[in-house]
Amino acid sequence: MAAYALAMLLDAEAHIRTGSLGIIQYPRGCYVYVGSAVRGMASRVSRHMRRDKPLRWHVDYLTQRAQAVAALCDVADRAQECEWARLLACMEGAEVFPPGFGSSDCRCPGHLIYFPQRPPLAEFVQALYA
Repeated sequence: MAAYALAMLLDAEAHIRTGSLGIIQYPRGCYVYVGSAVRGMASRVSRHMRRDKPLRWHVDYLTQRAQAVAALCDVADRAQECEWARLLACMEGAEVFPPGFGSSDCRCPGHLIYFPQRPPLAEFVQALYA
């Protein structure tokens, strides 16, 4: 199992149709999406970073407008996706937004975390490996 966190910047407010979530008004800022892949993590993250692709997951709709700027990936013997989303959501200035984004197969409030300013991701990495 592999978990990844994809950081994206949205340089202006945007109304984006986001699959089953409908049209969402995304404020300007930094978004970090947390996902997982059983295999093929590199191709999954690479796919998310492309703009030209079929729209399959919630994050695909956001990456049509937001610029992917960084990815953090880790392979472990257990699922980490929900734990990563929870850790990010606890960071200063963080907000799970919009509710339900990327979490249709778990009970998390969402796997997209919004920050009005670029977050200190070094703190997130430190929390993961503390």
